[in-house]
Amino acid sequence: MRELGQAPRGRGRGRGRGRQQQPLGGPAGDTALTTFFPESGGAAGAQQQQQQRQDSVRENDEIEAQLGFVRYQEGPERLGWLINMHATSLVDDLGVERSAVDYYFLEADGGTFKSTVLFRPYFYVVCAAGREGDVEAWVARKFERVEAVERVEREDLQMANHLSGAKRQLV
Repeated sequence: MRELGQAPRGRGRGRGRGRQQQPLGGPAGDTALTTFFPESGGAAGAQQQQQQRQDSVRENDEIEAQLGFVRYQEGPERLGWLINMHATSLVDDLGVERSAVDYYFLEADGGTFKSTVLFRPYFYVVCAAGREGDVEAWVARKFERVEAVERVEREDLQMANHLSGAKRQLV
């Protein structure tokens, strides 16, 4: 307990005031940073993480199948109301893990099903007018894993006349 008229200890005195400064992440031997950023262990660690994600997805699929949400892959067209969705991952034929989205549906007769759609992330590149072809070729060469590079026309809200409907070519 402090007496009246005394300043509270440890506040308003600046950083340390003669005390020894601790290294970033806390005192020596502090495991907070190592638990937050665990060592990946190289390729073996990445494979282990991928295997854990695949096991988790497989386990979730089994639980959802027990609850009536069986993954719909082929057959006649089904119609239902979308009731939920969440991110997941799938392994393709080449063994590459791909991002996907699970959509959960409720049919008119009370039946349920789940559909999985591969998610293809994208971004747009704004380049100088007339240089779209060069940028397209460079992106395709530089980033070999990019699935598709194409030109699209979009309204650029940064343009001075964007309200007139003027469009800009983006890669």
